[in-house]
Amino acid sequence: MMDYHADHQAVYQAEESQFAENVQRLREDRGWSQGELARRMVADGWEGFHQTTISRIEKGQRPVRLAEARGLARVLGSQIGIMTAPPPESAILESLASEIGMMRLARKRIYVGFATLEEQRVRLQSLIDKVEEIPQEQWERLGIWDAIAQMVVQASHMQKWTPATLVQEMMEHRHGQYPET
Repeated sequence: MMDYHADHQAVYQAEESQFAENVQRLREDRGWSQGELARRMVADGWEGFHQTTISRIEKGQRPVRLAEARGLARVLGSQIGIMTAPPPESAILESLASEIGMMRLARKRIYVGFATLEEQRVRLQSLIDKVEEIPQEQWERLGIWDAIAQMVVQASHMQKWTPATLVQEMMEHRHGQYPET
């Protein structure tokens, strides 16, 4: 039984040490001083956090309570589970979590873009209709028929853009070369 407890105690101590190392790594990655991290902890509701508190935590001289660990993880934009992993693995997990977040953001932007596309298609069609209400002869008298005709052709082509056609076009142009029109 003693070996079991000793093994677990060693694991806990390693996690505490790794947590402290990751606090320092994440703080430095953000370009924050210990004082800045302490200020952000106070702003997050942790009264009594000072630069010396952060220094002692990072040096392993002060244990971190679970609630404090959650607060530090939140302020540093991480998670306790990630911060208790060894620093190299923790850095990989942080990057993975960040990329997952960026993928979600990219998907959201695509959804917003598709909604905007539909709104633009409606407005574009309305303008095409207005242009077509004016007789060609009037556009010719103004000397702008050629320009109008080109814009109507381009706008009519754009009216065919849908999320499905744009995805298909993107798949056909995977090398980053997208058509201008």
